[in-house]
Amino acid sequence: MSDIGAETDSIGTGEEGSPATRKKHRQPKKKTLARLKAMKKNAMGSNESLGNSSQADSEKGNGNKEEEKGETKPDPKDSTSQKPEENKVENSEESKPKPKPRRRFKELVQSGDEADRNSLSDFEGKHSPRPPSKPKPPLRKFGSTDSLKSSSSVDVENKSQGLNLQKTTGSASSTDSGVARPLRPGQWRGPIEPKVAKTKPSTSSTDALSDHSSDEGNKTKKENRKDIEQKGREWEIRMQETLGPTHVLFYSGTYGVLHVCVFIRRDLIWFCSVAEEDTVSTRAFSQIKTKGGLAVSFNFFGTSFLFINSHFTSGDNKAKERIADYSKICEAINLPKVIPVNQHSTDPNDCTSRFDCVFWFGDMNFRLDHERSKVEELIKHGHKSDYRELVAHDQLTNFMKKEEAFVGFKENQIRFPPTYKFDLNTDHYDTSPKLRVPSYTDRVLYKCKKPGDVTALNYSNVPSIKISDHRPVYAVFEVKIRPGRDTIPLAAGQFDREVYIEANRRRAMQVNVERKQSRICSIM
Repeated sequence: MSDIGAETDSIGTGEEGSPATRKKHRQPKKKTLARLKAMKKNAMGSNESLGNSSQADSEKGNGNKEEEKGETKPDPKDSTSQKPEENKVENSEESKPKPKPRRRFKELVQSGDEADRNSLSDFEGKHSPRPPSKPKPPLRKFGSTDSLKSSSSVDVENKSQGLNLQKTTGSASSTDSGVARPLRPGQWRGPIEPKVAKTKPSTSSTDALSDHSSDEGNKTKKENRKDIEQKGREWEIRMQETLGPTHVLFYSGTYGVLHVCVFIRRDLIWFCSVAEEDTVSTRAFSQIKTKGGLAVSFNFFGTSFLFINSHFTSGDNKAKERIADYSKICEAINLPKVIPVNQHSTDPNDCTSRFDCVFWFGDMNFRLDHERSKVEELIKHGHKSDYRELVAHDQLTNFMKKEEAFVGFKENQIRFPPTYKFDLNTDHYDTSPKLRVPSYTDRVLYKCKKPGDVTALNYSNVPSIKISDHRPVYAVFEVKIRPGRDTIPLAAGQFDREVYIEANRRRAMQVNVERKQSRICSIM
């Protein structure tokens, strides 16, 4: 206890202590000195003095409580505190402390007076109760929908009973009073109802019919495309089966009704570059591409090849449109894309000038400018003159001589009758009311940069195939090959293995049937 007194004395006098305390208590007031001395006496005193001091403190505490309640006691020592009794106000309404807002709110709610209930609305705007804390959503596993089902089921039951319940979360007293309060921002609004997509019913039967017809049209388009792809695949297998295992399908491309297949001898597949493809449509708004061009290019050793299959505009008096199709295909084909080409010796408006050898074939639809009766007479006696009189009236031959189309291209001598147009499965030309003039519509043309690199060996038709109104045409060429270059990207021996396996399987089965032997015996 003595140490405490010494510390207090030093603090009061300012002789000892830290510099902070010295600066703070440099000039202590008289009241503080007297108070410190009293504290020192109490600390040094006996237990009785301590007991007396505790009683004094308790009396002071009771006095403070009475002051909070509004009951003030006069101090006998202070003469200023003594006042006449007339100025005192006891148990007056003004001296009572005002109740807290929460307590007042509960009193208004619990009371049954109409005046209190009327004043509840005015009081609510100023002192509304605090909103409850936002409840934490229950933890549920990923993909569970129990909470959504429960909330939606409750809402459905309430709606079925005709109850318009607002999703408010106030205190129990506010709900019991029947007072509806608007939701505040950030207040919990209850479980979220699952959204249901609303579908608009069709207003008229014509809209339904149009939608149904459009769906049917899309289905027919897809079916037609699938049929074309299946037929093209079957055609590839049939050709592979005919050629046998010595050749493989290097590349095949399809564009609408146009199709190109490139077969190469199996031991030469390692010397081919990557094949590239490009297409051109001469009818921009046609859904099924029947008119246009399909081009495939690649390098074989050091010689570049370009194959174009085209179908031009049909009609007897539409030669100019066919020339426009030719020029459009030449300008629009963007080949090659990867293989390097010498740009100095090429024409930017002619894709055929970028390759060493070009083969252009297809249904070009060029006609004979002659009467049908005279054409039929020339066909009967045409084999004697090798059909030269008929070819003299051919539109394409005349355009090539005038260099209006297919500039630089050549065609082997035609020694077969016109290939268009026949009645199906017959050898008779068109007997329909239109009576079209027989013409050489199906052609095979070729072009090379260096003269003598390409030699035509055979050029003829196949009259035995009668499933179409056209007769197929074929040509055989001999091409000189240049040595390869290291800058050309190779295809690493890629070819269509599925077609190769299926075609050879059919070929083997056909051989076994002809020999009437089992597969085991043929293998052994």
